[in-house]
Amino acid sequence: MNPPLHIAAIRGHHQLATVLLTQKPKLAIALDSQRRTPLHLASANDNIEMVQELVRVGGRDLCCFRDQDGLTPLHLAAVNECLEVVKVLVQANPDAAKEISETGETILHMCVSYNCIESLKVLVKLWSEEELAKITDQGGNTLLHAASINQHTQV
Repeated sequence: MNPPLHIAAIRGHHQLATVLLTQKPKLAIALDSQRRTPLHLASANDNIEMVQELVRVGGRDLCCFRDQDGLTPLHLAAVNECLEVVKVLVQANPDAAKEISETGETILHMCVSYNCIESLKVLVKLWSEEELAKITDQGGNTLLHAASINQHTQV
């Protein structure tokens, strides 16, 4: 069973979340059975108001918490093409975009793998062209390699 703040994050009950967080701010870092914070759920479900409130209360480090699969809220927002959430999370903690997933992929590689072109467009603005050409996953693949492997010609 999910904790109340997790349910509020899934369903977008911003007012309930605000009351809960006012009474007990530590709920922002509470984990469910899959080691997800409420921010993971709000990010994956494109609940922008909830994301903003959770980041405000939980702090910038909350953006880098990993679930049982090693994914951060930014990973979930990006692969679900929740573009405004991606922007909020990157603004709150730009370092979250530099995190390497448990599978050895950068957030950019994940966007290519999942064909999340709109998220990729938002995220590539964080790097210069020279940096983008040098970014590799743990297998040594650049973004162009990943696009070719996944047959994504849009990249």
